[in-house]
Amino acid sequence: MPDYGGWRCIVFRANRLRTNLYDINTEQLANSLDRVKKAQEVMVREGIFSSESVLKARDRIHLSTDLKASLDGVEFVLETAPENLELKQELFGQVDLLCPTKPSLPQTHQVFRLRKSL
Repeated sequence: MPDYGGWRCIVFRANRLRTNLYDINTEQLANSLDRVKKAQEVMVREGIFSSESVLKARDRIHLSTDLKASLDGVEFVLETAPENLELKQELFGQVDLLCPTKPSLPQTHQVFRLRKSL
């Protein structure tokens, strides 16, 4: 489950790009979409995005319990798995096997250091 920075990243990426959210648990995926919606509502209130743009962004968010389908054609993977070394090693191994294009795999805090510097 993404931390606060991870949610902001998902919201900003979905504003312009197709965004796939993957989890093995469908309930967690539904909770993730709810969190994205809440983050979008805040950004609309703050004037960052319009109501129309967040609705379009929601259409670009795709939920899946199928990792292979979620990774098809991606250029960027934001990994937000729990801090469990074995789980992360397994996940990165699967990403490596399933993505012939080798997408960028930054950590959440690295994404926002870059964002702040822009």
